[in-house]
Parts: sequence; C-alpha cells; structure tokens
Amino acid sequence: MKKYIVGVLFFFLVFSIIIIFNSNILATKSYTKPPQELIYDSDTELKPYIDKFFRDLNNYNIYPVIPKNFTVKLSDLDAHSPTTHAHGISYGFEDDDLVEIYINKRSWEAFNKSLRYYIIYHELSHDILNLDDLSDNDNNFGKIMYPSISNYQNTTMDDFISNMKLLFDSL
Repeated sequence: MKKYIVGVLFFFLVFSIIIIFNSNILATKSYTKPPQELIYDSDTELKPYIDKFFRDLNNYNIYPVIPKNFTVKLSDLDAHSPTTHAHGISYGFEDDDLVEIYINKRSWEAFNKSLRYYIIYHELSHDILNLDDLSDNDNNFGKIMYPSISNYQNTTMDDFISNMKLLFDSL
C-alpha cells in the first residue's frame, strides 16, 4: 500500500511539473488566435488586401493579437510636407495597442496589383509584426520590408508571393 501511495504522489508531482512547464511556454508565446471576423476601420478598397494579410499569417501559423485601435485608410499624404511622396505611413510600430496606417491615394491609384500588396503588407508588417525597414541595398531589393517599393514597378504577383513567403518563413 505504501508503494502505491508513493507511486500516486510521484505521478501527481510529474504531472504538475508538466502542466506548469507547458503553461509557461504558452504564456511566453506572443501570438493568439484572432477572432473569426476582423473588425477594423478601413476603406472598402483596402479590406481585401488586409484580410489576405491575416489569412496568409494564419497559413503560417502566426496569430497576432489584433488591437481594438485598428485603422487603415487612404489619405492625401502629398498634401502634407512631412509625408510628400510617401506611399504609406504607419504609426503603430512597436505599439501593440495601435494599428494606424495611411496609404497615399495617388500611389494607390498608380500602383498595379502586386505593388498594392507590397505596400499593404509592408505597412501592416510594421504595425502588426513590429518589423523595421531593411537597409536600402541591392541584397534586400524585392523584399517586403525594403524601404523603397516605388522601385518595384516591374514586379509581378509571382515576385510578391515569393517575397511574402520569404518574409513569413523568417518569422
């Protein structure tokens, strides 16, 4: 009987250690599953691109916490001297409680489909994934976080998809 009690106590001790260890691992993971439906403030033209960003993240088993303060809008960035000639700007970098992105209307209208994906993924990667721009050199040309996507005029959707995979594989 004494061996039985010692065995049961040993089992509960090992089981408790496993539970504590696993809960600590889960607590340090920075991603959780998002709600089924994303609710955010955005122009309807941008929504399909934003939704695709989150579907792609989920396909890579990345489930970022989505803040309540979430805005992605088209804006006349050329009308303000600090943002003249900027294609997009994000204000939520390293602030997990904020996604605030403005895409230049002029750029959006001039961009082809692949460039539109590049700009949305680039700015959302700043605000959602807290990624910084890559250095402006030839080795980084073509990548999502390259700081000067206006040089991507000849890129295709295949180029974008390859670079999107590179980005998400690196996380």
